[in-house]
Amino acid sequence: MPNGKAGEPPARAPGPQGKKEAPEGSGGALKKLADFFSSPDPEKEKRRELKGVARSLRKINSRLYNPKNEQALPGLGKLFFEFYKTLGPAQTLLAHAKSSAGLKAVLIENGLGKEQAALRERLTEQSIRARLDQGQGQSTVEEIKNDLKSFVAIFDVARARQVNEQYKSLAILLSLVHFDYYMLLRKFDPSLREGDYGGNPRFEAINAQYIEDELKDFLEILPSFDPMEDWSGLWQTLKSYRGAEPVAADAWRKLLAAIRRLRRTGELDMTAQLIAGNPYFRATPRVYRDNIVEEYLTKLRAEAETTLQKVAKEKRTQSVESLTRQVFGANQVNRLANYSEEANKQFAKKLSAGYTFVAPLNYLHAFLLDFVKKELAASLDALLIRGKWSDSGMSQMLSASYHELQAIAESLERFDAELAADSELGRKLASIAARADKDRQRAYMARRLMNKVNEQARDLLLRSCQNCITIGKMLKNVVEDVTRGKPQLVLNWSELVTRGQRNLKEMLGAQYKKLYYFVQLLKLYI
Repeated sequence: MPNGKAGEPPARAPGPQGKKEAPEGSGGALKKLADFFSSPDPEKEKRRELKGVARSLRKINSRLYNPKNEQALPGLGKLFFEFYKTLGPAQTLLAHAKSSAGLKAVLIENGLGKEQAALRERLTEQSIRARLDQGQGQSTVEEIKNDLKSFVAIFDVARARQVNEQYKSLAILLSLVHFDYYMLLRKFDPSLREGDYGGNPRFEAINAQYIEDELKDFLEILPSFDPMEDWSGLWQTLKSYRGAEPVAADAWRKLLAAIRRLRRTGELDMTAQLIAGNPYFRATPRVYRDNIVEEYLTKLRAEAETTLQKVAKEKRTQSVESLTRQVFGANQVNRLANYSEEANKQFAKKLSAGYTFVAPLNYLHAFLLDFVKKELAASLDALLIRGKWSDSGMSQMLSASYHELQAIAESLERFDAELAADSELGRKLASIAARADKDRQRAYMARRLMNKVNEQARDLLLRSCQNCITIGKMLKNVVEDVTRGKPQLVLNWSELVTRGQRNLKEMLGAQYKKLYYFVQLLKLYI
């Protein structure tokens, strides 16, 4: 039985030299088989790949990097100096271009046709204001809104995509412009002065790791840079934006040729691979996804709407000022003690709106006291007590509205008194409002109570407005009837005039106007 463990091949007898004889044909076959099944050495493979990269770079451009000494060579500095010399002057001129809404607007509006540009001009704040000043109120507002819709419709999906792609190219160009060439170049020549584009730098070979990060940053820009893009058109856009030539045309053409070569040869990518010691390094291109069209249109809509609101607010303020002068002159109109701006301070902070009809309700209070109970009372006494109407229904309507205003005046006094700090409602409202920001239930109760108070104020205003309109119509009818000649409404008009009311017609006309102005004033609030 052969020696050895079970399953093992029998040992061969040693040869004449005392060595084991190698199996027949093992000289290369077994070694190759072992090599085939053995795991590869990653580091060895990386070194082999790096040697291949170094050979390729040496064939293309041997002046950029020295693999033996791991040095970045002066040739790399000279290459970046060409970029700095060409683009450096534009860095100051285009300092804030990337974030500039003005530049985006120039890019978008440069592509508009003549009619489209005219439509855009009609939507500027100055134009909108002029149109509203010269226009017909709400119809002009609707016209402006329709113009805005028409302008927005110009930018369909295809056009928006085209503009956004142009801005993407522009953003890439600006990234190339604003790369920090100077800090990189100073590592090759510490004596280089910033802004010295015409000098003769003395670049030296340096430890390549000093510029590794800067080179990788630059390579994030270069892959996105398409040499076939219409760069001259984009430079023209930048010229329109700044009003000056950012880059000399001849210098840019030379640099563009250098960029084409770098993209074609990949020599900077190879240099970065060798510096990083990673033959598989690939820079991740920067992503540019700005949707400037949507941003532009959103801003345009907001600006147009804001202008419309501002003009409406300004006109409303002007109308209020004019109407209050017509109705009250220089008289003080803030008469209410509790439903007032001063009292509203504590509620506006807690309940966002607080008292919402302070101004018109104070106008109403002053109007009822100063005009209805004094000026209007005298003329209506003459018309209703001593006057003989051909239509009793009209005089009854006039009388009813007049007495209703007197009743509203009393209701308004009670309403204001109930809001006093020492009254039940006033205490309750103040108590609930004080804790509204800490207790959701109390906040809800406070809002409900405040809404109820404001609804009462609004009801007083609406009822007053309706009765003022009725009285105004009656007075206007009387004045027009008298003006036509023989009065047909107040049959004893001549008697009223001869008994002391000689200026009764003028008085009624002035009172009609004041009622009209007051109604217009209230309509601005309700």
